[in-house]
Amino acid sequence: MFRSFRTQLVVSFFLVILVTPLLFISLFYGPFGRYLRSGNTGSSLPYHARVIGNLLQEVLATGTSVDDLDHLLRMAAKGTPYRFVLIDRDRQVMVDTGVAPGSALPTNPARAAEYGRPLAPDGRPAMHRDGRLLRAAASIDVEGEHIGVLLVSRYSQRPSYFSPSTFIPRIILGLVIAGILGLALSRRLLRPVDALTRAAEAMAGGDLSQRVTVPPHSELGRLSERFNHMADRIEELVSRLSGEHERLQMAHARLAESERRQRELIADVSHELRTPLAVIRSSVDALVDGVADDGERQRRCLRAIEEETTALSRLVEDLLTLSRIDSGQLPMRHEPVSVAALFERSIHRFLPEAEAHGIVLESSLAEGLFFMGDEERMAQVLGNLLDNAIRHTPAGGRVRLEAAREAERIRIRVSDTGCGIAPEHLPRLFDRLYRAERSRCKGSGGSGLGLAIVHEIVDAHGGTVEAESEPDKGMSVTIYLADGAALGFRDKEMDGAGRPHARS
Repeated sequence: MFRSFRTQLVVSFFLVILVTPLLFISLFYGPFGRYLRSGNTGSSLPYHARVIGNLLQEVLATGTSVDDLDHLLRMAAKGTPYRFVLIDRDRQVMVDTGVAPGSALPTNPARAAEYGRPLAPDGRPAMHRDGRLLRAAASIDVEGEHIGVLLVSRYSQRPSYFSPSTFIPRIILGLVIAGILGLALSRRLLRPVDALTRAAEAMAGGDLSQRVTVPPHSELGRLSERFNHMADRIEELVSRLSGEHERLQMAHARLAESERRQRELIADVSHELRTPLAVIRSSVDALVDGVADDGERQRRCLRAIEEETTALSRLVEDLLTLSRIDSGQLPMRHEPVSVAALFERSIHRFLPEAEAHGIVLESSLAEGLFFMGDEERMAQVLGNLLDNAIRHTPAGGRVRLEAAREAERIRIRVSDTGCGIAPEHLPRLFDRLYRAERSRCKGSGGSGLGLAIVHEIVDAHGGTVEAESEPDKGMSVTIYLADGAALGFRDKEMDGAGRPHARS
């Protein structure tokens, strides 16, 4: 019926408060109450009625007058709270100590009957109650003849508030006050429960930061501590699950990106293979069909086959390198690498090609530059950058290779004076098989994988690579690597002075 704990608590308090006075009332007005009250309210009345009645019987036996009886009873009542009334057998009042001496006594039997009460069934004096007035009666018999009845009365010492007319309203008022106090106390006692309820509702709504502050060392305090501990665990688990969910999303995104790049790679490789294979096939057909019947035409066909075969070999080699990088199978040493030695090796390799195209290849190098890495892979990086710069720089241009120390890093830069590329191509410049040939001033000749390999190898060395370019002003690619000068090696390969390696 009462599902609310607050209501149950208030009703329980109210029932306890209600039952307690009801039990008290039942005891007070029951037999036990009469026994308790008899000790201080009227237990002496029957005794006085019996004693005075016996005395009157002896006096009446001697023929005493009514005035003597009046005097005798007034003497007995003097100094006591008792009132003695003597009623004859005709129910006429003979003596009443409750009125002044000489006052008229009631003569009406009906009026006189108000003073009388029946005796107890066994004939002993009976005690009666009329509100706060206590009475006891004793029969007066002389020589077996009934003379009358002696009434002894007094007012009860019980305060007026014990009467039902005043006691019950006070009980009701007390219950109302107790109910209000019980409601206030229950609200105070249940305040921690309300706090727990609000916190639980907020947590159910997604606010996992909810905590409850309740004084310890109580049942609700321990419950609050358990709630806070549970909230901490839930928040920790949700945070952990959120982290796992984010990692799964990132892994899924990487997987989707990998699949997309793989599809694009297959499509791009197919496109890259189509042109060389078409050239090779047409050259072979010309040789087989006898179209190239003279020596010069045959040499041109063979030269075309050689060039396209070389391009295909480079494409396959680049694809193999990227595949090894993606699978983590590309061997990568970790040893001190001299930038001077790396520059000398790269310049020695590409100087003849630059001279053949009428391009000046120059370098500028600070002393003592070292980094930790793989010299062969970094030589491949510089080779790709120099090859790309030479292929896209017109005759009479310059390709510059420089290195310097910058903010605890080594900066390696390859720049050219070619036609450059448009700014919108820079964000995708290091993507695989991406070429911005429409913005270049020369043909391609490349596979579109060189800069992608540069980015992957530099990233494997813990470095970064950036590209800058403006149309008709050339392009520069900058690599940043951690400085290895703290290893204590000295550069003995080059003096660092910038000097040209080809005639203009």
